[in-house]
Amino acid sequence: MKRRTRFHTIGWGVMVSVLICLLTVGITVGTAGAKVQYIRLGCGGPGGSWFQMVGGLSALFNKEIPNVNVSAVSSGGSVALNRLLRQGDLESTFQHTLTIYDSWNGVGVFKDKGPWKDIRMMTGMYESWHHWVVSEKSGITKMAQLVGKRVNVGSVGSGSAANSVLILQGLELYDKVKINNLSFGDAGRAIADGQLECIGMSSAPMAAVVTLEASHKIRLLELTDEEFKK
Repeated sequence: MKRRTRFHTIGWGVMVSVLICLLTVGITVGTAGAKVQYIRLGCGGPGGSWFQMVGGLSALFNKEIPNVNVSAVSSGGSVALNRLLRQGDLESTFQHTLTIYDSWNGVGVFKDKGPWKDIRMMTGMYESWHHWVVSEKSGITKMAQLVGKRVNVGSVGSGSAANSVLILQGLELYDKVKINNLSFGDAGRAIADGQLECIGMSSAPMAAVVTLEASHKIRLLELTDEEFKK
């Protein structure tokens, strides 16, 4: 039976809201000599890929677009960033497509908030894979062996946590593992110290996993075709 080492989440990492307007407005205000436009661009916490990507993009936009000041705003992740966007505390942010789907339709993690249509997708950024990472010395080689183990799904409010929970529920494992909600960086260190057995993470490369792998042998758990169907 064909086996896979990564779970491909439904969709892509995306940039949302007014960033496309930022490019147009930035050029306009530069030409007209208007005041500096301030744009808050949301990202996840340190140890995750979005933190690095948004930091780099902010520097690039500030260099290339006249009279525009883009600042990176770090938060728990996709869900928390969407809430900040709803509140008007961000102009633009990275998002998982699953989070946007829930927010747009008022379902899932946004069932209590209702649908929110005041949002626009600018572009797909990259294909977002979900990884289940364990240390090689744990002896864990498949998802079923996580029963009774300490599993970090991701920090509260992160897309990684939302995706991890969906997968564990689909595999009927959610109520059978010990759920943790550490940050990316803390989760990587906890695996190294033997305080966790597994971490679920969306996107790559994850700084926390790269750092972990530099000193410890790791394994990406494989899912069977039957598990993918579930």
